[in-house]
Amino acid sequence: MSKGILIFILTFQCIFVFGETKRILITAPSLEEKYKSFANAYIERVKSKYPDATFILKKGVPDLSSQNPDLIVTIGRKTFESVVADGWKGEIISVYSGRNSRVHNRKNISVINNEPLVKYYVDALKNSTGNTNLRFGILVGISDNLLVDEIEQLKRNGVTISYDTVSDSSQVMRKLERLLKTNRIDVFIVLPNREIYKPMTISNVFFKLFRKKVISSAYSKSFVRDGVGAASSVYYSSNDMLDKMMDLTLMKLEGKESKELYAPESFQYVVNKYMAKLYQLSGISTNKKHDVQK
Repeated sequence: MSKGILIFILTFQCIFVFGETKRILITAPSLEEKYKSFANAYIERVKSKYPDATFILKKGVPDLSSQNPDLIVTIGRKTFESVVADGWKGEIISVYSGRNSRVHNRKNISVINNEPLVKYYVDALKNSTGNTNLRFGILVGISDNLLVDEIEQLKRNGVTISYDTVSDSSQVMRKLERLLKTNRIDVFIVLPNREIYKPMTISNVFFKLFRKKVISSAYSKSFVRDGVGAASSVYYSSNDMLDKMMDLTLMKLEGKESKELYAPESFQYVVNKYMAKLYQLSGISTNKKHDVQK
């Protein structure tokens, strides 16, 4: 008799936990096709695990109190900052909001950094050139504290990286020239920073590096083109981002503890065909999972 009652209770609890409907609110800067496609791809992945989950896709930030979601997913920096400013206390996942989009002491918020880790550039270029002793150079902004922490950690791990701080785009060429003169640099990494790199500035940087025979690696595959552009690019595809979003969504919905900042565990690497011959760059496998531990 007691055994039968015990089995009934355990079965009832199992149905209650896994049968609970989850509500996920997705906020985006607009409902144009690129955001809708990304959101729909995310929804399909979550439904494979939670088929009864309900989703709300909204432009901007709706009245959060009336929605009462189990999880909010923000796409882009502005929607993320608006949700945080609204004071929402529930679980939040932020994507495509940048490396510095971080809210300290808020355990409910997790940011997936859409800017590839410097470690990924280092790993990709070492594999692509076959040279494990490459020397790297980077310009960083005055507020790029997380980036500087990342670089210093790599230096402690034996990677040779020289960097200088730039306050605005007018200093870029002078600081780049000084960095190249005072350090022996094989690869210069161009990271996203609108305060540093204006369209004309970034073209001048690529041309300077080309003339100095320094390999350039940038954050967007659009820079890898025929003529004078980046020699290579390290970036995250939508699938790279979605894989990490899915991992983190399951953690949040299952009540597991999460961190503030995450990075996808895979990345993409492409090379400029002309410069690949000049610098003897080869393609590498980016399908494997990469160690992102600091």
